[in-house]
Amino acid sequence: MSKKLPVSLAATGVVTALAIVLAGLGAEGQAIPAVYGQWTVAPADPTSTGTLSLPGSQVPDAPFETNGNNPQVPSGASAFLGDSTPFGAEYSSSQDLPYLVLRTDSTAPSTTTFTFAAPTPASGWGFAFGDIDADTVKVEAFDAAGAAVPTAALGWQSAFNYCTNSPRPTSCGAGPFTDVPTWDPGTSTLVGNGPDTTGAAGWFRPTAPITTLKLTFTRISGAPVMQMWVASHCCPPPTTTSTSTSTTSSSTSSSTSTSTTSSSTTSTSTTVPSSTTVSSTTAPPTTTPPTTGPSTSLTPTTAPTPPPAPPAPRLADTGAQSGRLALIGTGLMALGALVAHAGRRRRRST
Repeated sequence: MSKKLPVSLAATGVVTALAIVLAGLGAEGQAIPAVYGQWTVAPADPTSTGTLSLPGSQVPDAPFETNGNNPQVPSGASAFLGDSTPFGAEYSSSQDLPYLVLRTDSTAPSTTTFTFAAPTPASGWGFAFGDIDADTVKVEAFDAAGAAVPTAALGWQSAFNYCTNSPRPTSCGAGPFTDVPTWDPGTSTLVGNGPDTTGAAGWFRPTAPITTLKLTFTRISGAPVMQMWVASHCCPPPTTTSTSTSTTSSSTSSSTSTSTTSSSTTSTSTTVPSSTTVSSTTAPPTTTPPTTGPSTSLTPTTAPTPPPAPPAPRLADTGAQSGRLALIGTGLMALGALVAHAGRRRRRST
């Protein structure tokens, strides 16, 4: 969605829209955009490599290595974390979204190590493990200095069975769907119950930055596999800034140099002797009477004189000045009348 901001004096801010593919339902019931991890994998012997990325989120990309047999990236069509699972309620359903499948190294434990390009955020993202039944997974994390992140900061949330979701994943079979793993904080290990079942899962929300995530996957019985999903809230609304500019103008009269400066924030005025007037932008215009002597120039003491502008138009004399001129005119007319009268009397006497 885009939103127009108010127009400023010189510029308009514009909000651009950001498309979000997935929207999750947050723990407090608010719709929060979310994104699931995208995976690549290159199986090899003895060490396979791959990448994890969450585009649009603050979780940095993480290349990984594993010595487990034949890692895979299924499509998420038949096994997924639905909306009614705790993880799906937080980050939306993972249906039709890929996830990672890890195995042991034959019958020996396998190690999978993720190395993030930068420390992860201390909140807003999580990971979940599925099909933890005939196996265990030990979870360890390290910060940028290589120090171990406390087990509590892994943010263990809860165990659940994703086959209880509606719609039920087609990989679940007939049930029952009561098996759930157990989190052992003393060993930092999610422990399955032993028999091979479907849907047993658990999830985490880290509360500290993580640079390295290490998973040790161990077989209890059979030939187990482990599923892994990673998701994050994402894409905070873009911010918009708007700027405004102000202009400065100056004017100069022909007879008396008058400097006037205005801006969007300040207005200055200068008081001078009564024969000369300097006006500010907040005072009414004042007209300077004609002078017979040289013009007087006032130069601001706080700033250099601005370049001369074209002479401003002269204004007509008004007010007291007009009154004085009228009195002078009346006196001259009276004097003329007296002179004329005296002339007439002189002619009569002769």
